[in-house]
Amino acid sequence: NLQVRGQCTSAEMVELYRSAHLYLNTSRWEGLSLAALEAAATGLPLLLRDCPGNRELVRQLPDAESFGDVEEAARAIARRLPPGSPALPANSTNAAAVAAGYSAERLRQRLQDTYDGLLTERSRRGQQTLPFGGWIRGW
Repeated sequence: NLQVRGQCTSAEMVELYRSAHLYLNTSRWEGLSLAALEAAATGLPLLLRDCPGNRELVRQLPDAESFGDVEEAARAIARRLPPGSPALPANSTNAAAVAAGYSAERLRQRLQDTYDGLLTERSRRGQQTLPFGGWIRGW
């Protein structure tokens, strides 16, 4: 069954994720979907529209796949949830992958690495660097 809900508390969201069979994201554009990360952190399999932000999750998480159109999504849902199927257990490998790859420290380190790479490239080109190098390390 599909449920459309209003605003929920964090605890309610965890229970909803845990009672679901699949997380479906139909956004045409995403940066990095925090809702998809939350769902994956509870072990829920992800079915995500193929768009830039979702591609990273599909590459990084063991139980995430993408779709391009409604027909592909319907086929993926039918493959994962045959009619009359009992509740599927959550896949704990998604939860472990989120914990390892998307922790606050890991995200901070990725941001720092990106910033350091930009500074190195600017320096290599002889361009002036910004005066606040290393500001991320202080977080």
